[in-house]
Amino acid sequence: MSRSGAAPDAAPHLSLRDAAGVSERDARRMVRGAEKAREHAVVLEALSEGGINASQAEALCDARVPDGVRAELVAAAAGEDTDATRRRVRRAEADHSVETPMERFERQRRARGAGWQRDHEGMLRLWAKLDPEVGAAVEANLEGECQVLCVRGVV
Repeated sequence: MSRSGAAPDAAPHLSLRDAAGVSERDARRMVRGAEKAREHAVVLEALSEGGINASQAEALCDARVPDGVRAELVAAAAGEDTDATRRRVRRAEADHSVETPMERFERQRRARGAGWQRDHEGMLRLWAKLDPEVGAAVEANLEGECQVLCVRGVV
């Protein structure tokens, strides 16, 4: 049994957390990355051999590019950090997109979300993931509100 009391396969992220000594959040991310990598042999191989890390693997699996381009991205990722891999993936998606503009828009709309919560000190944390159209409208409103708050000396 793991430290959590769960059977080893009942919650793989808990077993990984206990075995690797990582946070539960990091363990969940690692499990998600491994599950995605199973769908892309070239990514799984590079991850298994230690050529790329879990964050790179997730970015490479999520890349919306043809498989041949993904293989080139994996090869390049072995010699770079995660941020460089993510930048390279974004450039490749722009150059080799497998989505139509409408498919991309619909995917972005499905991925929208926003929320807030208070942390342990009472500070308000906000988060949002918005498609470009809604994001532009929210951004314009936030800029206006920030100017008002700055004039008042609140921010």
